[in-house]
Amino acid sequence: MAAVINFFRSRHLPRLDYVDIVMYFQENPHCEIVNTEEEMQIACYDPSYDLTYYYYITKRSRVSNIAEISAEYLNLRFLVEIPPVLPEQVSRSILMTVDELCKKFDLVCYVEGAEDAEEFDMIKMMNYIERIRSDYLADHEEAEVYTLPRETISHMCNYNQVIPFLADKIKEEVKISNYKLCAIHGNISAKLILEWEVGTPMVFPPHIDYIRVIDVNDYFYVEASAFYKIALRHMYEMKNLIPGASLLILVKKGLKRVTSKLGALRRKAIRDIHFVNIAITDIIEL
Repeated sequence: MAAVINFFRSRHLPRLDYVDIVMYFQENPHCEIVNTEEEMQIACYDPSYDLTYYYYITKRSRVSNIAEISAEYLNLRFLVEIPPVLPEQVSRSILMTVDELCKKFDLVCYVEGAEDAEEFDMIKMMNYIERIRSDYLADHEEAEVYTLPRETISHMCNYNQVIPFLADKIKEEVKISNYKLCAIHGNISAKLILEWEVGTPMVFPPHIDYIRVIDVNDYFYVEASAFYKIALRHMYEMKNLIPGASLLILVKKGLKRVTSKLGALRRKAIRDIHFVNIAITDIIEL
């Protein structure tokens, strides 16, 4: 089950050339187009969330109650499928791209349960996505879904979105990495992990639970609080890039002192926890 938005267009407008739609996606380096006998599949990858969702141009309509939709609108056999389980902020981010598409090509939207096709409305679409998510979770009680506090998700998403611009904001050479999403067996709370390679200047985003310390061919995990107890005095804080949160920057100047404490970090290593990698499509708000 996915949240499906079908696209229509007023019959009073000039005919839409599908080539224009294809070119629109071809201009995006994160989109990949695959043709089959039944459909054109457009895979859209969002590097901010390591997430792929799909648009389709199909040979046959997938709108079951097409007769109930006003004859004023032409069925384009064009739709987008959004994963049923996502944090609200990620769903909203996808819907913003849908809104942009609708405005560019004068499209209107139809979703299951609506009375007719209508212009894109963010509030209505978010309500629809929430309904699909609730229905999916009710029908799939076996689904492994993990939680994060709403504020944590907000800061995580905002950090992911500013990553491409951080290098210009930070005047020193540092490594900028995304979070790793993980879970611990038997625990429904998702965990945020950051990988730090010993000797590497690094940006540390908010709400990290654990740090994977990589030392040449070896690695170990420590709680973020234990790492900061050693490293914090050698880091500086950067505010205002993420509303309500700060980044911590470990630069070359402090690296030597932190690296010299590697033995102390190893003594705090976590030995009895098995982490399982999860995806953004496994997470909802707490």
